[in-house]
Amino acid sequence: MLAILLATGMGYYYFALLLPRVHTLRAAQQLGRGFAYGADLYPIWLTGRALVQEQRDPYTPGMTREIQVGLYGRALDSSHPGDAPVNYRTFAYPLYADLLALPLLPLSFLTVQIVLAVVLPLLVGAMVLGLAKALNLGWSRETLITSVLLCLSSYPVLEAMYALQPAVLVGAVLAALALALVRNRLLLAGSLLAIATIKPQMILLLALWLLLWSISEWRARKSLLIGFVLTLALLLMVCEWMLPAWWREWWHVVAAYRQYTVPPLAGLLLGQPLGFLAEAALLGLAAIVGWRMRHEQAGTKGFWLTISLILTVTVMVLPTGDAVYDQLALLLPVLLLCSRGVEVLNGSRPLRVVTSLAVGIFLWQFIAASVISVVSLVAREWSPSHAVLLLPIRTAASFPAAIFAIVLVLVFFQLFGRRASNGLAATVRSAQDTGEGFPIRRG
Repeated sequence: MLAILLATGMGYYYFALLLPRVHTLRAAQQLGRGFAYGADLYPIWLTGRALVQEQRDPYTPGMTREIQVGLYGRALDSSHPGDAPVNYRTFAYPLYADLLALPLLPLSFLTVQIVLAVVLPLLVGAMVLGLAKALNLGWSRETLITSVLLCLSSYPVLEAMYALQPAVLVGAVLAALALALVRNRLLLAGSLLAIATIKPQMILLLALWLLLWSISEWRARKSLLIGFVLTLALLLMVCEWMLPAWWREWWHVVAAYRQYTVPPLAGLLLGQPLGFLAEAALLGLAAIVGWRMRHEQAGTKGFWLTISLILTVTVMVLPTGDAVYDQLALLLPVLLLCSRGVEVLNGSRPLRVVTSLAVGIFLWQFIAASVISVVSLVAREWSPSHAVLLLPIRTAASFPAAIFAIVLVLVFFQLFGRRASNGLAATVRSAQDTGEGFPIRRG
């Protein structure tokens, strides 16, 4: 019941208070006459239709202007006050993102909006259930329903569903990938990993580690690499046939994309150059842990902790800092930490403090949004100021850092606890070989 109340408060805040204020600001900038709902899928839908029906290049300035007109009602103008750069909203996905959207291309965008309004929440629910099964959580029906409710009504997921963000599809693919790994269906897992590369910033580090993991036990795990290479090669060949040398244009778009967007989360929180140093340190840490854990068997505690660390580092160093919807990649680490609740609560004081902080950060969005919603309903004449209205989402940037801290401590215990137990086992074996005994204290 508490989850229902919190989800209702968050939903009212987002759809009845936050979005109308955003639409008002867009209208004041003369940018409110296009598709606000589904803004992140619209470029894929538009360029996909242009590619398939007219064989047009989706990376051209002309296509960028068409995307802007569809999203804002007009093309962006650098001389207009408040306008973003003229190459803003350029199609920045690999070309095979258009191929994966083929089932939606014959539909009007209004129909696409209606269909995905039903499909995306179902995908998010399937993500939670699939990851719970992959992690073997063994939760009750009530716990699973509560988890789905809180996930669906969290700010990053609401942003993803309103924008019709491909991150939802990538998150669902990640859940299916986790299930395929624990069931040893490695060929399927490799194919799913290739499909998830439609958003490289969400999957790059995980893909590199899983490929290393596959090579490290080649005879047993080679199917993952084979599935990945074959699926990605098929996608690339079809794209090359449809638009030769497309990847060069895409690479130029990606390079330009970083010039007009905010930096990744670590840089956004710490600034430069400290943020750059933090990003390098996080990547180095992920590389060290990934190398040491490359022989872990799928489904083990060390395996999931490694993936959790890699995903949290990814969220902090690769996507832009304002892309909160990419925090869907944190769903696996969060569910894993929930399943390790007893271990975390019995851990050291710093671990308990950081865990309490993470829980508080997560619940803050629901509590603050519910309070603002109730006040706005009771006092109809009250209109929250801009600062008050943004209070529930102020902690969105700090949540990945808190999750990273918890996962890092657990990974540390996993590595050094194993080393200590291995050293003890070696000592026991040595004593048995030499005939030495160990004194035993009784009582």
